Amino acid sequence: MKIAVDAMGGDHAPHEIVKGAVEAHKLFGHEIVLVGKEDAVKECLKNEGALELAGISVVHAGDVIDMNDEPTAAIRRKKDSSMVVAMNAVREGRAGAVVSAGSTGAVLAGGMFRLGRIPGVDRPALAPLLPNGKGFFCLIDCGLTRIEFYGAYQTVR
Repeated sequence: MKIAVDAMGGDHAPHEIVKGAVEAHKLFGHEIVLVGKEDAVKECLKNEGALELAGISVVHAGDVIDMNDEPTAAIRRKKDSSMVVAMNAVREGRAGAVVSAGSTGAVLAGGMFRLGRIPGVDRPALAPLLPNGKGFFCLIDCGLTRIEFYGAYQTVR
């Protein structure tokens, strides 16, 4: 599988993102496309000794969606951001999946506006793996919009 990775999203990007992508490639063998500011990403690859590593490539994106951006507006306006370029790679069939540690709201908005919904799935869900002392568990968060009280629904705003 070819995975597009938003190299500019998340804390300590791009260094930590590139470091994790290189480790994931070595462990699982999936092809990785790092999307972000090319010079910065290549410098990180060089520091990891992975600049010439087969199976890892870089696609330039000149902009970044940061945590202060309004998610929906950022997805629509920042068309050259690393997150949008990575999502477009999936939409256009150049990658099979996208990963971002950036703005959760922008990832959800981008998933809906750039990639579309899966038929039968009304609402996207967050599914992080969290440690529990013996390994990991998956926490599903699909957002609460209604609470059931004895069979009657009340909308929460």
